[in-house]
Amino acid sequence: MRSHSEYIPLTQDQIALAQHTDIVEYLRERGEKVQKEGNHYIWEKHDSCVIHGYKWYQNSTGKHGAAVAFVQNFFHKSFPHAVLELIGNRQITFDLAAPPPTKRESKPTDMIPVAFCLPPAAPDNRRLYAYLTHTRSIAHEIVNTFIDEHLIYQDKQGNIVFVCYDCFGRVKSAHKRGTNSAQRYRSFVTGGEFNCGFSYANDNATVLYVFEAPIDLMSFLTLHRHEPWHRASYLSLGGLSENPLRRFLKEHKSIQRIAFCFDNDINKPENRGQEAAKRFMRQFSGKYITSILCPCKKDWNDVLRDKIQKGEFL
Repeated sequence: MRSHSEYIPLTQDQIALAQHTDIVEYLRERGEKVQKEGNHYIWEKHDSCVIHGYKWYQNSTGKHGAAVAFVQNFFHKSFPHAVLELIGNRQITFDLAAPPPTKRESKPTDMIPVAFCLPPAAPDNRRLYAYLTHTRSIAHEIVNTFIDEHLIYQDKQGNIVFVCYDCFGRVKSAHKRGTNSAQRYRSFVTGGEFNCGFSYANDNATVLYVFEAPIDLMSFLTLHRHEPWHRASYLSLGGLSENPLRRFLKEHKSIQRIAFCFDNDINKPENRGQEAAKRFMRQFSGKYITSILCPCKKDWNDVLRDKIQKGEFL
């Protein structure tokens, strides 16, 4: 039986105030670091988490919501304790004689969607080539193929832009990755569709290989570049959300087999990559023939670089 001390009464005004708390301000009060990217912010601790006002979306998991759900998800608070933490000592005042509001008054930024636009391209791809071929050991022919197919390019800040297309060849989203190895940088281009992943798609393919990140996808292709890899399709989820996969399968009806090629997080308390692979197998095995390709290292890029270092791969 629940004791009275566990019950925390909350008014609708308290809940509404908490829900619309500015998440960036809340994080900064806790000493967390956030970085502005266009009209949104990226949380340094969870760089796949995009924040805009009181709203957030975590691309790696597909989770999203308002401020209360943010505190519940990342700081493991119950709903009432999340509300109390967000409102803090702020006082709620309202006119008892006034009728209750039928609709929250929205800020202009809430009403106007952020337009998606690819970052301007640099005049050359020198930093892109240096990072992918030297730092990541990805084969030149794979890099050239992806450039020729307009799947990757270098922006004016020196980042690699991974361009995501739908089945009609329309650009729907893009991811950026920094080329400075000393300073990790990843970002989702503002206004893009989170459920559109980065892919190399063959319209007639019956086999689909699914990865967490574009670098792993390109590393896997480098490992198999002497095979007829063009016959299959390849998809990066940009994390472990199933939404890009469901969209890809909906747009590519020819797929019959799916191989999940997620990370092998053996040195972490929870092997999220392989746990996700098992979960995905259960979810998609009814309609598709599914399998798991587990890298012997943390990820496919580590496998590639290890083989090159040992002289096992040419």
